[in-house]
Order: sequence, then C-alpha cells, then structure tokens
Amino acid sequence: KQWYQRRVRGIQCLSNTRALTVYFLRELHLCEVNQNNPDSLNGLLALRYGNLIKSLWSGSSRTIPPLKMRWTIAKFADQFTGFGQHDAQELLAFLLDGLHEDLNRVTTKPYTQINDSGDRPDAEVSTEFWDNHAARNRSIIVDLFHGQLKSTLRCLTCGFTSTRFDPFSSLSLPLPENENVIIEVFVVRLNPQNRTTQYCLWLNNEYTMCHVQKRLRDKVPDINHFLFVDIANSA
Repeated sequence: KQWYQRRVRGIQCLSNTRALTVYFLRELHLCEVNQNNPDSLNGLLALRYGNLIKSLWSGSSRTIPPLKMRWTIAKFADQFTGFGQHDAQELLAFLLDGLHEDLNRVTTKPYTQINDSGDRPDAEVSTEFWDNHAARNRSIIVDLFHGQLKSTLRCLTCGFTSTRFDPFSSLSLPLPENENVIIEVFVVRLNPQNRTTQYCLWLNNEYTMCHVQKRLRDKVPDINHFLFVDIANSA
C-alpha cells in the first residue's frame, strides 16, 4: 500500500498545478502530441495523463484508481514496475520529463553549441543558455516548470572562471526538522476517586525525564512525586 500512496501523491501534486490541469481539461494537448519525437513515449503518457485528469476533475466518482496510468508508466520505466519503493519526487521527475517530450513542439531538434562565459555578464550568458535550451525544448512543461540553475567553476591555478546556467524542472529542498515534540501524559492519582487527567507537553527533543517532570509539576503543582510508566502499545 505504501508504494501506491507514494506514487499517487506525485500525481495529485501535478494534478493540483492549475495551469497544467486546465491545459489538459481543455484538451489542448491533443494538438501538441509529438509522436515523431524519438525521445518521447509516443504520446501515450500525455494521452493517458489527459484521460486521468479528466476523470479526476469530472466529479463523477469519489475515488479514481490510476491503474491505467500506472501500467503506461511501467511500460516505459522498469523502475516503477512491481512493488519497489519510489518516492513522489522520483515519479514527478519522470512524469515531467515524459510529458515534456510527448508534448515537445520542436519536431526536429537542432544542434546547439555552448560557448565559454568568459567575462560576459550573467544576463547575457543566461540568455544564451536559455535560447539554446528553448531551441530544442518547447512545451507546456517548459512554460510552467523549467528554470535555470547557475553554477560557477574557478581554476585555482590560473584563475579561469566558467559559468553555466543549466535547466531544471524541479528542485529538491530539505525540510527543516522540528526540534520539538508533543508528549501525551496521563496522570493517574493514587486516590481512585480522582479522575485520570490528560496533558500534552510541548518539549524539546533533547529534554530528559527531569524536564518532563518539571513541566508536569507546573501543570499539577499539588503532586510532589511522580512515577513514570511508558505504555508502548495501549491496545
């Protein structure tokens, strides 16, 4: 089930890109499917994704299992065959690349040459790199997702510097780890006539039981001593 959920998240993420979804709902992709592109998936991925988007946004069903989409992806990408573990980003990267090539408006990709950046300003070099990229790649995916990453190499011996502006369709961003956790504590008093009380403590990851006891005493000042019991499985 986990492998299925990860792949569905990737499709859901792409489906909620409004401009792209409107493009497929209006069936504009039917006019741009490039079956002659040797790098494409013969237009099958774009057609299958278009059908899936129409089903997802039709409102006719509560659930839409993307089985046909899965079969199409597995047909061209062996890594998605079976029950192997793949995250949503890996599937997204494949979908963006596959949809782009299926919908590439360039029928014949010309040869392009990359020149050294030299001492030219970044704006000029960036424009040259983008023009080279656009000469071979023009699609709705490029319009919505593609950008440029600047990278600079400098020789420590001669000091020569080379700058590139490489295209990208997605970026991997680290998510900051939360340094705090919520601990659920149930206080059971020795006197059975007193009700069990639940408390939620917002604590730092590095806190010890001494810190937990101090925080709990602030909430229950009439208790001097605590006996802590960790219940791993309450079921």
